[in-house]
Amino acid sequence: MDKASKTMIRLMSVLVLCSINFFILLFFFGSNLFQNIINLISLNSDKLPEEEKNLYNLQYYLFFNDIYRFFYSITILAIFIAVIGVFLRLKYAGRICVLANICAILTSVIVIIARILESNKGVHKAITKLSLGLVGDDFVTARILPKIPVLAIIVIVIAILSLSLTKSSNILKIKLYNKANGLSAATIFLTGMYGYIGIDVLRNKITYFIINSKNLGSLNALYYLRTYFLENNVVLNWPISYILIVIIFVSLMYDRIFKKKMAGILSVLIPSILTIIIIVINFINKPVIFGRVTIDLNICDMVDIAYYSVLVNYLITSLCLNLMFVYIISIRGNHKQMFILITCNIVLNIIGQLIARNFNGIAIHFIMWSVADFITSIAVLLLTIKTHKVRKKRLE
Repeated sequence: MDKASKTMIRLMSVLVLCSINFFILLFFFGSNLFQNIINLISLNSDKLPEEEKNLYNLQYYLFFNDIYRFFYSITILAIFIAVIGVFLRLKYAGRICVLANICAILTSVIVIIARILESNKGVHKAITKLSLGLVGDDFVTARILPKIPVLAIIVIVIAILSLSLTKSSNILKIKLYNKANGLSAATIFLTGMYGYIGIDVLRNKITYFIINSKNLGSLNALYYLRTYFLENNVVLNWPISYILIVIIFVSLMYDRIFKKKMAGILSVLIPSILTIIIIVINFINKPVIFGRVTIDLNICDMVDIAYYSVLVNYLITSLCLNLMFVYIISIRGNHKQMFILITCNIVLNIIGQLIARNFNGIAIHFIMWSVADFITSIAVLLLTIKTHKVRKKRLE
């Protein structure tokens, strides 16, 4: 067997191993691994003994949920782009493979640590004290992560094996993966990762902090909106990383099948039509909150109004992300420009949230998200048109 054949076998092995880890993380871990446990406690589920549904367990899983969701989203995005990068022979696919496997190991380690410390009262008390300033001894710890560490260990073993094969394949030195004008896997990943951190993590934290410092009624309304309206919705509860994966896949697929201009149009048009269909379905089948969890009419009204704002924001954010990746993939745009635009989006969100705190209700906060995303979408569209004009002049 010659050297080229051995290299190809190693690369295909990396692709298979990364695909297996992607499947395990997506279907057996999921973004809501800790959120599902939080729901069992906070929603007073019959699946847990009464003594385990206490504040200390709630704060413990909330703490790990924040850490886990952050690393999980970056991991699932990195593994997906690594698989696509190896399969389509994209530049820097090897580097993304290394990063993806390291992230997979870190995500699994977080789950293992959470399982090991699950029955440790000292850790529960320390986290609760850090979060709420409360300390006590009269509580029972829960053990709700029985089988997950086994899968976590499998993910780690596969990731380590994938790392060794990536290194031995010398993928960074292969000419096919270093085309001068080829689409870069690193460009796609960096744009997606920064988009996730900026559009999902930062603005969620900023909004929560501002609403929390405003009044308890708005905070309760936000809690009911997320718990009863969004978290039980199969699509609206998707993390941004899942939406990014779908958009990247569609853009790359069209980019390979159609001419660049047509690929760009379809990459925006098809996902946008699907998004509108999803919104119409959810608009017609709006959940009912009154009488289920609260009889406070003011909170019910806030949740009802905010729900429509969330649907509008879902459409505009999806459109914004579509345009970003069409610009990066089909237009071969500059990812540094996207970094600047996402940074501007974050700044606009901060300004918008500071303005929103002067008004009652939580709908205004989602409206401000939409305003920031709409301005970003216009900016990306203008960049796309400008790039087309420049290239057309060069051809003439």
